[in-house]
Amino acid sequence: MNPGTLNLTVRQGDTFTQVLTISNADASDPTGRTPGTPVDLTGCVAEMRIAAAYNVAPAYSLSSAAATPNGGTITLGATAGTVTISIPPADTLSLNNGRYDLKIKFPDGSISTFVAGSVFVDAEVTVWTQ
Repeated sequence: MNPGTLNLTVRQGDTFTQVLTISNADASDPTGRTPGTPVDLTGCVAEMRIAAAYNVAPAYSLSSAAATPNGGTITLGATAGTVTISIPPADTLSLNNGRYDLKIKFPDGSISTFVAGSVFVDAEVTVWTQ
């Protein structure tokens, strides 16, 4: 299965939230573009890495198994098939442009990359001082 492509724009110093729904393709659509039933993510673990380029150590990592020290998380929506990515302001401050992918490990041990793309960081002008 080829992962979907979704480019992300992260505003530096802001909370970043992205909600995705992972679904099977609708078998009646030969293009594979019509979403079908949501993938059951019960018992799964999701991981996301952001790196400057492929084959480079990640600059930032998220997991549904544990939050980052600043509270960045991935939350899985079980039978709804949703994946909620949340990166707090303290973490978006240090992000740079790069590439990412989102992998899900299923209870049977299989791992699939569901989405990948570029990360564009939009530099902040107003720095929060309070």
